[in-house]
Amino acid sequence: MKATRRTLAWMALFGALSLSGCGDGQGAQLSKSQSALKPPDQSAAMLDKPANAHAPRPVSLAELQRKNLWYHVRLVDGETGYRYGYVRGQFRMERTTDRGVTWRPLSLPFAFRLSPQSTGGGSENPQVAIVDLDTVAIYGVEGNRFVRMTTSDGGRRWQVTSTELPSDGYRVTSVSQPTRKDAWVVLTGPASGPNAPPLMYRVSEAGARIAQVKVDDAAAGSGFVSGAAVQVAFANLRDGYVYAANPDGKLVTYQSRDGGAHFKKRVLSAPTPIAGAKVARLFPPRALEQEVTFASIWRTKSAAGVRDHVVVFRTRDGGDSYAGQVCDALLGARANAEGAPCAFVTPDYGYAIKDGRLMRTSDSGTTWLTIHSTTLEQWLESYPYVLDIDYVSYTQGFVLAANASLTQTVLLATQGLRDRFAPVP
Repeated sequence: MKATRRTLAWMALFGALSLSGCGDGQGAQLSKSQSALKPPDQSAAMLDKPANAHAPRPVSLAELQRKNLWYHVRLVDGETGYRYGYVRGQFRMERTTDRGVTWRPLSLPFAFRLSPQSTGGGSENPQVAIVDLDTVAIYGVEGNRFVRMTTSDGGRRWQVTSTELPSDGYRVTSVSQPTRKDAWVVLTGPASGPNAPPLMYRVSEAGARIAQVKVDDAAAGSGFVSGAAVQVAFANLRDGYVYAANPDGKLVTYQSRDGGAHFKKRVLSAPTPIAGAKVARLFPPRALEQEVTFASIWRTKSAAGVRDHVVVFRTRDGGDSYAGQVCDALLGARANAEGAPCAFVTPDYGYAIKDGRLMRTSDSGTTWLTIHSTTLEQWLESYPYVLDIDYVSYTQGFVLAANASLTQTVLLATQGLRDRFAPVP
C-alpha cells in the first residue's frame, strides 16, 4: 500500500523520547526504540493546571448521537478530511478540502438510521475507515444486513454491497483497513437474546467479497468467547493483531503473520502494580509494521471498593512480547467521542486532554508531557466536551470540542506553533 502523506510525516519523526510520569512508572518493560522525538518545552509539565479546569466533561456516545452535532473528524493531510456521525437521526458524512473552512455533504447510498444498533460497548455502528485523501469505507449493520460502502473518489461515487447475517442485532465495532480494497471487520453479537460470539470478516475487492475469519481452531464458531469485546489492527496484508477483552476479565491476543489464515493465541496479564486486575475495556490499536500500541481500562477490587486503571500496552516485535504500562495519570482524560482516555496517531505518539490541558506522549505512553497552551485552555473553558483529537504530524493538530449545552462545536487547529490553537474560520 502506498504510504499516505500523514504516514510519511509521522515516519519522518521516528528518530528519538518525551517526559513526565505515567502512573507509577512501573510495569513490564520492553527496550524502547532509539526513535522518539524529545519535545524542547518539557518545563511546561511543571506548570499548574488551569484554575477552572472544566474540560473534559464526560458524555456518552449515545447522547452525542442525539444532539445533532458532528463528533468525529479526520483531516488526512491537514487540508482534506471528513467529519461524520449521526445527525438528525441518520448517519451522515461531509468532506472538506480547505482545512475545515467549508464542508460538502456526501450522498451516502445507504441510510443508517439511529436505533439501538447504533452503539454498543462504547463503539459506534457503522464504523468508518479513512484510507487516504479519496478512499473511504463505511461498514455497518442494519437489521440483519452487513453493509459495506466504499468510495475511491472522495465520495462522488460509491460501491455498496450487503450480506445477510445469521440473526438481527449485530453491530460493527472495530475495523482495520490497511489498503484501499482490503479490510478486517469485527461484528459484536446481539446485546439481547442468545449472546452470540463476535464475528470477524476479511473484506476484499472494496467490499464486494467477504470471508469469515476464525481466530482459534480449537474453539467453535469464530473462536471468540461470547460477550468478548474485540479490537483488530492489521499493519498490512500480512501482519495482524486481534485483542479480546473476555467477560472473565482476561485479555487475549491473537497474532497472525499470514493475513489471518492462522493465529497464535496468548493471554496478557495485568502489569505488576495492579496484579490480579481484570480488563474492562479496550480501545482501537495503532499498528505500524511490527509495532502496535493500544490503551485499555482495567479494574481492581479491594476493601476500599472498585478502582479503574488506564493501561497502555505496546509491542515492538510483532506481538512476540508486550509491555504493559499503568497510566493512571490519564484517569479522567478524554480524546474522542467514544471516551478513550488517549488517542494514538502512531504507535509512539499519542494525545489526550485532562484538567483543561493537552497531554502528549512520544514513547508509547511510558511518559506523558502536560502541555501549556493558553489558547486551547481558553477555548476549553467555553467548549468543555472533547469530541475528537486528530494530529496530522507532530506540529499540526486539530481538536473538536462542544459547548456546555452540547448545541455547538468548534474545530480548533494549531497555528504555526504546535501548541497554539485557533478556531478554523
